Amino acid sequence: MAEERARQQDELRPLKRRADQLTDEHKADRTRLKTKQEERQREEIAIRARRVRTGLAGFWDRLTGKAKAISQQNQLEAWRCAKRDAAERDSLIRTQMDVRRNVQHRIEKLRRRHIQERADLHAEIMRRMTIPEHDQTPLRKPRGFSLDR
Repeated sequence: MAEERARQQDELRPLKRRADQLTDEHKADRTRLKTKQEERQREEIAIRARRVRTGLAGFWDRLTGKAKAISQQNQLEAWRCAKRDAAERDSLIRTQMDVRRNVQHRIEKLRRRHIQERADLHAEIMRRMTIPEHDQTPLRKPRGFSLDR
């Protein structure tokens, strides 16, 4: 049984290594996306801020209502950018989950097979242990000398 478990662990090791590798890759991908989005967000905020005039021109915009229109436009663009960023994150996460799910499915399938193999081996051991003495065939050829010579 110990040999069987060791063999099964060796068989499972590459899949576990791949799952760990995917975890690291996916974390790095999410970090890269977050950094890219934060940089883009800073640029977009600066663009929206440049639309708002200050000083006498800004005062004039407030009097004419143009400042309110610019503010509404900026709010709408900020909302759309936030939705776009969320959609990008969701898409990345969905893709990563699909990849991880495939590896996890292979791991679970292998574990089910291992459980069945161990159960079969256990049943075989129990069957051999319960065979009556006169029907029992030796599991291996005896070594050394015999008194029957």
